[in-house]
Amino acid sequence: MKVSRRTAVLTAWGVVIAMVLLHAVSPVGPLGDTTYLVGVWTGAVLAWYGASLTSGDNRFLPGLVACGLTLGALGDLIWFAYSWTGNQPDVSLADIPYLMNFLSLGAAVVIVTTLRQGRTTYLDPDALIDGLSVIIVSLLFFWTFSIRDIVADESVSALTRAVWAAYPILDAVLLALVLRAMSIRSARDAVGIPFAAGVGCWLVSDIGYLVLDVSGNVSMVLDLGWMLGGILIATSTLRPQAAPWEEAEECAEDASSHPMRTFVIGIVPLLVPPMLLLTNAVLSRDPRAVAVLLGMLGLVGLTFARTARMLRSEARARSELATQKAYFEALVEISPAAVVTMDLERQVTGWNPAATRLFGYEPREALRRSIDEMVPAPRTRAEDVASTGTAVTTAGRVDEITQRVRKDGTLVDVEVVVVPLVVGGEQVGSYAVYHDITELQDARSAADRANDAKSAFLAAMSHEIRTPMNAIIGMSGLLGDTPLDEEQHEYVDIIGSSGDALLTIINDILDFSKIEAGQMSLESKTFSLRSCIEASLDVIGPLAARKGISLAYEMTGEVPEAVVGDPLRLRQILLNLLSNAVKFTDVGHVRVHVTAASGQTEQTKCLVVTVTDTGIGLTTEQTARLFRSFSQADASTARKYGGTGLGLAISKQLALLMDGDLTVSSPGLDGSGSTFTLTVESAVPAGRGTPTGMTAGADRLVGRMVLVVDPDEMYRAILERCLAAWEVQTISVATPVAAERVLRERTVDLVVAAWSPGDTAAEDEWGHLAATLHAGPPLVLTSSSPKREVLTRLGAVGAAPGFAPGWFAKPMKPKSLLVALLDALGEQVPADLADGGPTLADGPELPSRSLCVLLADDNAFNQKLAVALLERMGHSVVVVPDGRRAVAAVATGGFDVVLMDIQMPEMDGYEATRRIIEAHGENSPPIIALTANAMEEDREASLAAGMSDFLTKPLRPEELAAALAAVSDPAPSGPVGHQVVDGEDVGEDVGGGDAAVPVGAASHTEFRHYVSTMAGGADEHLERELVSDFLAEQGVLVGALESGWRDNDLEALRRAAHTLKSQAAVFGASHLRSLCQALETAAASPGSQDLRALVDQAVTESARVAETVAAF
Repeated sequence: MKVSRRTAVLTAWGVVIAMVLLHAVSPVGPLGDTTYLVGVWTGAVLAWYGASLTSGDNRFLPGLVACGLTLGALGDLIWFAYSWTGNQPDVSLADIPYLMNFLSLGAAVVIVTTLRQGRTTYLDPDALIDGLSVIIVSLLFFWTFSIRDIVADESVSALTRAVWAAYPILDAVLLALVLRAMSIRSARDAVGIPFAAGVGCWLVSDIGYLVLDVSGNVSMVLDLGWMLGGILIATSTLRPQAAPWEEAEECAEDASSHPMRTFVIGIVPLLVPPMLLLTNAVLSRDPRAVAVLLGMLGLVGLTFARTARMLRSEARARSELATQKAYFEALVEISPAAVVTMDLERQVTGWNPAATRLFGYEPREALRRSIDEMVPAPRTRAEDVASTGTAVTTAGRVDEITQRVRKDGTLVDVEVVVVPLVVGGEQVGSYAVYHDITELQDARSAADRANDAKSAFLAAMSHEIRTPMNAIIGMSGLLGDTPLDEEQHEYVDIIGSSGDALLTIINDILDFSKIEAGQMSLESKTFSLRSCIEASLDVIGPLAARKGISLAYEMTGEVPEAVVGDPLRLRQILLNLLSNAVKFTDVGHVRVHVTAASGQTEQTKCLVVTVTDTGIGLTTEQTARLFRSFSQADASTARKYGGTGLGLAISKQLALLMDGDLTVSSPGLDGSGSTFTLTVESAVPAGRGTPTGMTAGADRLVGRMVLVVDPDEMYRAILERCLAAWEVQTISVATPVAAERVLRERTVDLVVAAWSPGDTAAEDEWGHLAATLHAGPPLVLTSSSPKREVLTRLGAVGAAPGFAPGWFAKPMKPKSLLVALLDALGEQVPADLADGGPTLADGPELPSRSLCVLLADDNAFNQKLAVALLERMGHSVVVVPDGRRAVAAVATGGFDVVLMDIQMPEMDGYEATRRIIEAHGENSPPIIALTANAMEEDREASLAAGMSDFLTKPLRPEELAAALAAVSDPAPSGPVGHQVVDGEDVGEDVGGGDAAVPVGAASHTEFRHYVSTMAGGADEHLERELVSDFLAEQGVLVGALESGWRDNDLEALRRAAHTLKSQAAVFGASHLRSLCQALETAAASPGSQDLRALVDQAVTESARVAETVAAF
């Protein structure tokens, strides 16, 4: 049965009072002894009961009190044992527990008066000094009035006197400590008034026992004092206990609230010695001693006054600090955010109401507990806790969004900010603020869902728009090929360019939608970094040339030959950066610099690509919003330059997906331009790291002296660095006049000169230099203008007839430069650098009669070639762009033969052939298949559809002539076109060359020979048209390859590869032709090959071919 605290106290007091009354009636004898012992032991039992009601640190103080009372009761029992035997010695074994009783109770009071609790438990020096002062004063007082007489009594032994004197001394010390405790709020609350009253009762009884005649009523009164003292002290253990020591802040607050009490405790004890001396002096009637003591008292009084003022000042300062402390504590208490303070071990030392609302723990549950154990992170985020604790102790502010577990086990989304608490340069803990962001996260999720819906809508709409937009672009192209006047041509061109621009925007929206929806995946394949960058420059080069801007690039440092990544997406980023740089630059240059960051391993490189321009520049505010979607530098930018503002946002996200970043820096709108820096983390395939040794063929240039002539200082520097890497000596000048001066003074092996035909001011100087070099060292020209234009203009300003300098196009590519230098010096060009290709066969004999030919082909390039060849043979030609129109044209009659392309929009060649035969039967004109495919199954499919013969593109004059002769012969002997054996093409490849021989990008010589064969002689006009058509269509076809792969439109990809394949063959670009053949096959059989890899290779190779063809 559990006894309440109140019942226990009342019972104990009832017992003691009963014992006191009985003892008063019979103070001596067995009854008196029994009542006395029951009374003191009741106090001991009550004290132990009080100690059992407390827990933890709070049990320590009542335990000491209970121990002391038990020792005192034990001493009484031993003393009565002596008494019952008739022996009452002055000193006995009972004195041992008696004296230990004082030590136990004194220890309890010392704890509550001198120990303080801050970050650690420590001894308060001020409290200790105050306690010692009170003890000394008490000893002096009691020595003067009682103890001195006891010690001076020589009628007993020294041991007896020491033991007798110990009781009043210990009583005095205990009383002094109790009085000191009464001056401290927390100590007073801990021991209570009953404790002090009990100690007082004991002191009176002890002194009375020593100085009075202990007999009769005196003995009874002394016994009552000891009995009541014990029960009073025991009652103090039943008070609600706080911690047995005082918080340091409470002590400071208590002192500041009662400065005069502190003053009295600290100063008044000084008055006791002189007052005692003054008392003795007055009693002894010594005037001189009285005067001295009075002077001493005066000085002490002044000291008191000065000290009092100091204490008041300190009290005011403490009061202000307390006010500030209360103010900040109130701020924490009313804060809507959860505020938690922790020590260095991350134990909670502060916990506000918002923390209780957020996590569910009351302050009493949270204090002194580990924050990481109480509100842990989920298992998946356990590392957040460890990292946060480490970061706070090693750095400054930590701010993160995470989750924490509440008391009820639920998760809550929080933003936590943790800062270190530093006092005096030393960290003493940390301060954490938790914001409940559940609603914010819900709102964000809702916004993300809305954004995903928007992205899905944009993607769907973009796909829907692309279909009619492709038709608009295609039809405008076809319309442009019809007879139109100048104004109509202008309208058609506007339609086409506007359609292209809109298609670019649609593609950007598709990419951005994929990125926002998290569906953008990157390829991981090995590719040539240099080729990827150079292909991007090839696309932007003509735009820069039209604006008169220098476009240059170079690689420095340990840049690997090949890397693993997504070349198409990297090229997309580069094209965005380069097109922006050229768009916003009117004067100066755009420079691309590629390097690898230091400190990388051989297996991983951090590529750093910087694109620097001399354009309009950007302000700080503009750079801050530059990478946001649908954002540009300002509104005027969109009006002046156009664009959606998606390009850079997409590029930024792609860079992040590549484990890199895209940043921009600009000094401002001062025309000094901007610098975009792209970083990409890439793996390096084994054996394809940083090139070692010298580029093949460069060893033949070692020690040569080259004169570089270029007005562009940047280009001169890049050329110098490139030549220096090959150990070539250089002399650089800016003008032709300076170059002639060098030629007169020095011997050089080669001259590399950059000249733009637009530089009319220096035309005479360039002409004079060209005339000088006609009989001098070899000349290699470079320019961003077309080669033909440069040579034509150079001849017009003074170059000798037949003067044929070497050539490489700007922007300069190291391999192109090396080939041009070796060729100019008459050195053999290594096979892996040289352009090559097959030669063309001689043209066929003209037919015996003219035919009316219907040509069905959707590609303008192929149309021009076929028409030129057929007209040269003396035939008349009607051209239609698709199978449906071919069927309609045959229905009108009058055609001797039909040349039918297989791959056409709307209706392919197979279906058109079947419909023609169904409609006209035996009266159908012979139909000859035209296709870029050369496989046996393609030939069989053509013949199965009802076609008479099968020819591959590009058309070979002799094969076309033979096929036409065969179908126009009344008794044809069967198909005589291109032969296919066991699925392999065994006919002539473009001009009869061996297809197994490695070839370059394109060959101007073979192209001119081919055109001459087709047209029956040199035809520069046809050449220009074919080159122009190829360059115009190449970008569209490459775009169709990329969009076909991106949109998984394999049919569109296959048609683009088919068309590009036939065009590549015309220029001798057999590698591109092979890639397109592989692409066409892969698109027809998904999964058979790495389609993405083939697209990458075809795009890169197409750019290389376009660069070569552009120089024609």
